[in-house]
Order: sequence, then C-alpha cells, then structure tokens
Amino acid sequence: MLQGVEASPLLRGLIGLHASFTVGDDTVREARDLARDLETVLHVHVAEDMADVMDAQAHGSAGPLERLMSLGALVPGSILAHGVYLSADQVRAADAHRCWFVHNPRSNEGNRVGYAHMLSYSTRVALGTDGWNADMAQEEGALARLAEQNDDAGISGRLAGGHRLVAERFGTYPEPLAPGAIGDLVVRKDGGVCHVVVSGRLVVADGLLVNGNLDSIAEAARVQAARLWARMATI
Repeated sequence: MLQGVEASPLLRGLIGLHASFTVGDDTVREARDLARDLETVLHVHVAEDMADVMDAQAHGSAGPLERLMSLGALVPGSILAHGVYLSADQVRAADAHRCWFVHNPRSNEGNRVGYAHMLSYSTRVALGTDGWNADMAQEEGALARLAEQNDDAGISGRLAGGHRLVAERFGTYPEPLAPGAIGDLVVRKDGGVCHVVVSGRLVVADGLLVNGNLDSIAEAARVQAARLWARMATI
C-alpha cells in the first residue's frame, strides 16, 4: 500500500512517469525501484509520438521500449499507454514482460500522432481515453472507425481487456458481474449514462453523482491547477 494512502478495496496506486522522454535515466530507475518496493507497477506513455523515439535513440536505445528494458523498468503488469510508434517485435517484447498496452484512439487522432497499428501483437490490450471524456462507448466507436480506416482487423476484445486489466490489478474476476467480481455496472438511456454501480454501490443515479457535486469538484480542481502552474513557474 502506498504511504499515506488509506487502504481501500477500490484503490490501487501506480507509479506514473508520463512519457519517458520527459525524464532522465535516474528518474526512471527511481520509479522502477519505488514500484517494486511498493509492490505496484509503472504507468508510462510509450512511443505516443516520434519525439519519444528520437529521445530514446539520443539516450543510446533503439526506442523508448528498449530504453525502459535496459533500465529494468518494464515491471510485470505495468501499463504502457499508446504504443503508436512500436513495431510488432517491440509489442511482442512488452507482452513477454506481461505489460499491458492501453489504446487511446480518440487522443491519438486528436493529437494527430497516428494510429497504433501493432497492438494486436499483444495479448494484453485495453481501451482508454487519455483524458478525453470518459465515455467508453464513444471510444469504442472511434476505435472501430479508425481501425477500418487503417485496415486493422485485430481490435476485438479491447473494451473487455479493461476488465481483465482491472481484475489483474485488484485480484478479482474479469467478468464484471461474475461471483467474486468487483460488481461494476453502467446503465445507459438514449446514448447517455443514466446509472453507474461500482462494487455493488450506486454512485450515479439519473445522470448525477450520488455522493459528490461536480461544480465543487471542478472548483477544487481549478484551485489546485492554479497552485501547480504557479509552482511550475518557479522551476
């Protein structure tokens, strides 16, 4: 359990690096050691853009994946976001280390970085949003559209892959409503989210948070964002 974080059956901490080209080798090593010490995994953007590849090559590696491998940072179970500029062999190598890929088709399209063609060479691929609105139905629709445009027939099961990923991290069952599963359920109406159940507990009812206020959450986020930018300005 991460220090200072209250134990919860619904909470798991990861060590996040964002993109590897934003950090030096010492930081990668420290993140690797911290993940292993805390018995968790890394979350890192890998080959989202060619800038990541060129930076890794400047560090003496063939690419960002090889750089992480050379630093011992491919902790089994780690989550690698994007993988747009990876080859089939690189994806297979990450899969052999039991790492997960998260495909973010809307983000990749919106940022004009390309399409992650090679992820079908991994057995561990989930679907994500990379900070876009958290509507997985829209993400799945975008995946289907972009896969057709890019002649990618290997996309089946990526939404369900998220259940497998969550089950692995939380030690539960991948089928959302199976005995022993966390028990998540989303009810839609007219294309929008109506109700959400998490671990058997109603958290969204008729499209509204049950135990939170979005306006208050947004205001708190604005305050913290201003503090962060002020701190960044001093670095």
